[in-house]
Amino acid sequence: KSQEFTSANTSINQSKTPATFGRVKWKRGTVNADIGGGKFDNATKMLAGKGVKNLIYDPFNRTRGHNANVAKQIGEGGADTATVNNVLNVIKEPANRHKVIAQASDAIKIDGEAYFLIYEGNKTSQGAQTKAGYQNNLKAKDYIKEISSYFGKFTQRGNLLVASKPKKADANDLPAST
Repeated sequence: KSQEFTSANTSINQSKTPATFGRVKWKRGTVNADIGGGKFDNATKMLAGKGVKNLIYDPFNRTRGHNANVAKQIGEGGADTATVNNVLNVIKEPANRHKVIAQASDAIKIDGEAYFLIYEGNKTSQGAQTKAGYQNNLKAKDYIKEISSYFGKFTQRGNLLVASKPKKADANDLPAST
């Protein structure tokens, strides 16, 4: 389904990386699926310095060809970790959030982890249009039910939700690779 509000203008961190990248103990030689990673490559460069290959998938800020290539690499457990930074909170439609969560579940290996960083906005639970798109204004804990549909285990560290034990996603929940 298409989003009522585009996420194209929510990619704003050209000079700094999302907080997740400093809060995870990265392992050299691993692959990270950066879902909704935006148009900038600063996280990719930072992780390269730690020996981690970062593959950005973003239908709003990367070309169809780029995304198809990344989808082939990360699909069906091609990544050790997945990061979904400030993505769920800018998607109004639950069905579209579920697609993102399902992709993270599909991307990581059975022993991998997915990191969902949530910008909580004003925490009123009242979603609203913003100058850059949309903001749900939900607390991080409000996304746990959605995430637990695709993962068997999760922990919360402030506004960072860490999910593991991925459940097999329905193929209809995953983005097309072409």
